[in-house]
Amino acid sequence: MEKNNLAHEYALRIVYDLEALEVLLRDEKNPLDIGETLDLEPEISNAIESIVTNYADSKEDYGDWLTAYFLDLLDFEYTIGNDGVIRESRAIVTVGGPHAEIASRGGDGVNVRVYWGGDRSEIWAHAPAVANYLFELAIV
Repeated sequence: MEKNNLAHEYALRIVYDLEALEVLLRDEKNPLDIGETLDLEPEISNAIESIVTNYADSKEDYGDWLTAYFLDLLDFEYTIGNDGVIRESRAIVTVGGPHAEIASRGGDGVNVRVYWGGDRSEIWAHAPAVANYLFELAIV
């Protein structure tokens, strides 16, 4: 597999995680059954299972899936204009090979950006809860 494909595949995995978080936020009754009951894409169902398995203890500590997921990331960066208004908020997922980040300008979606060597992949994902959560982190 070429590096460009790896960057894109890595970005897709993050997008599936974000879509899984959106589903978990809408219906937390029995998270491991959500994929079957909602007829989701297999990648999103797998991401739900992975998030539930890996972040269940953190969710109990922090109260929600978004906080549990985002506290595991490396860093947060914010772009602020001269007028003091936040332009963009970014969560750094990984650095080095690959460098991956989730960027929000508010609204109903995020951009997942992955840089791997000289290759780049950027995917927009409809994830309003994630977009607003990232933006609100900058305000706090």
